[in-house]
Amino acid sequence: MRLKLKLILIIILIINSAVNIQAEAAAQAHLEDENNKIKIAAADPWLAVITSFIGGTNVYVTSLYDFNAKPNKNVNLNNINKLIAIDRDELKNFKININIANIETWYLFKEFKELNNLEAAILDPSVTPFIAQKIMTALATWDAANYPYYQRRLAEFQTRLSSSILAGKQLLNGTKIYLDGEGALNLYNLFKASGCEILDKVTPDALSIVDDSYSRGKRKLKSQGNIFYFKRPDIKENNYNIDYPAYLHDLYIALWQLISKSN
Repeated sequence: MRLKLKLILIIILIINSAVNIQAEAAAQAHLEDENNKIKIAAADPWLAVITSFIGGTNVYVTSLYDFNAKPNKNVNLNNINKLIAIDRDELKNFKININIANIETWYLFKEFKELNNLEAAILDPSVTPFIAQKIMTALATWDAANYPYYQRRLAEFQTRLSSSILAGKQLLNGTKIYLDGEGALNLYNLFKASGCEILDKVTPDALSIVDDSYSRGKRKLKSQGNIFYFKRPDIKENNYNIDYPAYLHDLYIALWQLISKSN
């Protein structure tokens, strides 16, 4: 009986040891995987979101600025080895000293004409695919061995982006909207692409779109009646791994649901 008990205890110890070894190996593999990732800071949060999608599991991406155009206090440049910016003027406007940071920088364009209205440009469905293409080129240059992977991610991004825009057209085509405030005006091209009729003044039959981060409680709205508060992606723990096409699809669905309730 004692011999059987000892054997059972030995077997349990062996199993526990094996489990611990596997756990340690998995933890070490995860650590090595994290260390092998390209650590990228984007100068703009929307660029960070798109870069994270194209780079997939091969990248860690953060942003130097948040969606309110405030410096991202959670960025540790010591952990970053690459930087992506629209062009040189973007870094100058944000007064970022990349020489001190000693980070390799990739400029997507030599000169970006819409820099003063960058968010509107990035959210324009006719521009977004080109920006994604430029980001893919940067990633493939830094990590040539994984070029096929980045190419597949780009193709998926562009296909799903087109599907989201098409869904937006099916749901919102002909909808009258009024963009209330400066932040909301950045959405002009996004909603124009979905077939919305964008008005230049408030009307009783129009749905008003308000930029949640700038407008709620900070100024008097021109809008009355149905108001849709536009929200940018919710970034938690400095994680910019947001599914952008799905985000757009959910945005269109939420807007359509509000319209449906009012009819």
